[in-house]
Amino acid sequence: MKKTTLLFITLIACSTAIYGQTKKDIILQQTKTIDSLNLESSKLINLNIEISNELAEKNKEIDNLEESIRSKEMINSTNTEEISKLKDVIVSKDEETATLKNAIVLKDDEIASLKNATISENTIIVEVEDPKEIYFEGTVILESMYDGVFYIDVEVNKGKLAGKTESLYFRSGMEDTNYIDYTGNANFDGGGEGEGKKVSGVIIRSIGNFENYETGEDDSKEIYRVKDLNYK
Repeated sequence: MKKTTLLFITLIACSTAIYGQTKKDIILQQTKTIDSLNLESSKLINLNIEISNELAEKNKEIDNLEESIRSKEMINSTNTEEISKLKDVIVSKDEETATLKNAIVLKDDEIASLKNATISENTIIVEVEDPKEIYFEGTVILESMYDGVFYIDVEVNKGKLAGKTESLYFRSGMEDTNYIDYTGNANFDGGGEGEGKKVSGVIIRSIGNFENYETGEDDSKEIYRVKDLNYK
């Protein structure tokens, strides 16, 4: 029996280590992908600026050519051959500017696609975080400890539970098998001195076993347990 238990514990430890390593590798790979996407997006933006500058130069050349044509028409209206050549150059420049404008549109589309890809990668990173962990900020309105049940009521004003008042448990009874050691600089002793203080931290969804005084049995329910708690 002891060998079986030891083997079971070893398997759990190995699975946890592999999961943690896999999660770390996923986040590292996604971070590299995001950096690569951001670098490519930056290069495209710089290229777009260069194309825009070139387009501005082409437009300036066209303006100068048109001004030259107007001057020659005023000076010598019979010099039609030279004027015709200048007009042909303008047509060519117009075609060049049209090509540059199309290039800018294409680069804008590429930049938008890269930005969307970066957003998607960021979303994936959020999804691999522990779904049970919840960040919060709020004000302590009650601090209670009775017969091993130790908790605080917090009026949450920031985080996914914002607008709610939730009970955050340190212990759910004398025999609390799901008890966890929390971190942070906020200390409570059940005396009520922490009431009215602003706190922030991380809580997790867990199971609490509460003694039913009528039946003598334990009632189980889902609760929030404090994982990290700090004064603001």
